[in-house]
Order: sequence, then structure tokens, then C-alpha cells
Amino acid sequence: MIFLSTVQLIADDVYEVTHRKLLKMKNDIGLGDISWSEFFDKITEDIFLLDDVNAIIQKATRDNLLKVWCVNFGDNLEDIRNGKTIRDLVPLEAQENENVVLGPGVVVGRGPSIYKHKHLNLLAKSNFKGAIVASDGSLIDCLKRGVIPTHVVSVDGNNELIWKWYDDPLVDKYGSKIKAILCVSVAHNVVERCKKAGIEIFWFNPQFDDYRRNDSFTKLQMLMTRSEKNPGGAPNVTCGGNAGCTSWVLSTGLLRRSPVGLIGIDLGYLEETPLEETAYYKQVMDSTNGNINIIAADIKMVNNPFFKVKAKADTIFRQYRSAWLDILKQMRPNIRTINCTEGGTLFTLDPKISLEYSKFSTFLQENS
Repeated sequence: MIFLSTVQLIADDVYEVTHRKLLKMKNDIGLGDISWSEFFDKITEDIFLLDDVNAIIQKATRDNLLKVWCVNFGDNLEDIRNGKTIRDLVPLEAQENENVVLGPGVVVGRGPSIYKHKHLNLLAKSNFKGAIVASDGSLIDCLKRGVIPTHVVSVDGNNELIWKWYDDPLVDKYGSKIKAILCVSVAHNVVERCKKAGIEIFWFNPQFDDYRRNDSFTKLQMLMTRSEKNPGGAPNVTCGGNAGCTSWVLSTGLLRRSPVGLIGIDLGYLEETPLEETAYYKQVMDSTNGNINIIAADIKMVNNPFFKVKAKADTIFRQYRSAWLDILKQMRPNIRTINCTEGGTLFTLDPKISLEYSKFSTFLQENS
């Protein structure tokens, strides 16, 4: 416990002189105004516990991708400054009335439920006329099944993986009908691939941290994207850590769609998925000298009471779910979000959070 008054013993084993040294250190590095908890988080951010799966993944992400993201941002900067941003996608009706709702939408992820329940086939055969916002990983599968998304969203900066989501003859065939909403740090080869396919690009800035702080990475990127064409720079977007959540945020907050049906947004694995097929298996095994027990302990079985199914979720999916529910708490009351996955872990028993549940076939019947 930390005492407010100056006493010899400041904490269980931290004496006054040590406290004064820490206080001087805190002020000297420009962190005097933040709490002690934030300060300790800051000075220990590069220390990772090997028995913490989340820490392992964070470290691997930072080590492997941060430099790549910065390079991508630099390569994209000319396109961003001379291109369009998501401000150009705001419907005229929404500019005049911030509470307007412009009809239904569907957000498409690539979770396993979308294939288990053949939701893309249902969508292709329906008369649905609303907005279809697809995460990049689901784009080609949508096109192969006869679904042409109105928008596709990319958040990840992975140079090899994300480019593949756009590399298909069907993307070239239908590209002129699709708008790409890209984060400023997306791989530059994705930008070039979109141009080749005739996909119109709209930029946004992913919110990494509190942009109000002077040392904010988000704020720095936003300032650097300013130009004569875009004096406000690329707008910030709360992404929830993944393209699926970003697609939903943009569908509701930018395109003003409601109700929005979610498919392929599992935030987890099917009950029968083996450990070897979970997303971070190789990453964690490589970082722990093959200690499979760490992964096994991290995977939790979740009972979905609304769809009466079980699903598995690791630390990352649990974080995604938590972030999604936090954003839902802030959603305008006239926006309806309907989970149509018929599985997964995205649910809540909190009556203050507005999230509905339905079979996708029912959603399509009611909104086509």
C-alpha cells in the first residue's frame, strides 16, 4: 500500500529515499503527470513474462510488425495525402443529421461459422440490398460465392498475408464495384493491388493510443497525413484490434447502417478445433521452446447460451470480445447490432449492452 503522507516506509519494502528517486525519475522522463500504475506499466512495457501468452504475442507483434507498419506508412504517405479519406464516405444524409439511419447492413468476417452454416450462400441467393462490408480475409470467398461486397476493410500491415486476400482474378473482375477502406499502415503492395483492380481507396488512421497525448503515435500519424487536399488528415478509427470489428464500427458509425447483421464474426474456434490449428500455435511454441502446456492452459471453452453451442477462445479472441463489448456500450441507441453467426463467443448477459441474436436466414427475410 502507498501512503499519501511522507513516512519512512512508503510501501511494504519501498523506503522514502527510493520513493523520492522514483518520483525524480518519473519527472525527469516527462511522466510526472501520470499515475504510478501508468508509470510502472510504461517503464516495464518491454518486459514480458514467458508464461503469459498475451505477452508473448505482444512481443512478437512488436518485434516483427512495428517496423513493417512504419515502413508501410512511409510508402503509403503520398497516396494518403493525395487520396480520399473515410470522410468522403459519410452519406449526405448523415452530414445533415448525425442520428440518421440508412437501412440494413451485413458485416462479413472469416470465422468458421460462416462456412459451417453456409451463410455466404444464403446471402448470395437473397434479395438483400443493403451495405455489405467485408473484412479483407473474407473478400475472395465472398466473390467466389457470388457476393459482391460494397466495401472491404484492411487493418493489418502484414505484407505477405494481406496482399493475398486481394490477389484473385475475381477481384480484378469486380474491383470497380468495391470500395476499399484501408488503414494508413497497410502493406503498400495491397495499395498497388487495389489500384490494379480498379478498387477505389479511402484511408483511415487506426487508433493505437490516446491521440490527445503529445507523445501519441496515433496523433503523429494523423498529423503527418495532413495535406492541402485533406487538411484534417486521415480520421482516427477505433478498430477493436481486428478487421471484423473495424468493419462493424465503420458500418454503424460511418455508413450509418442499422440493423447490422454479423456473420463470420466468431471471435473463437469451433469446439472441435485442435490446438495445432489455433492461430498462435507456432508463434507461442517457437517462443517457449515447444511448451504446448502454455497454449493448452490459455485456450478456454466458452458456452454460448444464445446459440446453444460451445466455442474455444484464446487470450487474443477474449481481448477482441472485450473490446467489442466496450464499443457496444457506447453505441447510439438507434443502432441495432444482430449477431447472426449462430456460434462463437460474441455475446453478453449485460442488459445495458444492446446486442441481439438471430439466425442469418431470419435476418435476411426481415431485411431484404
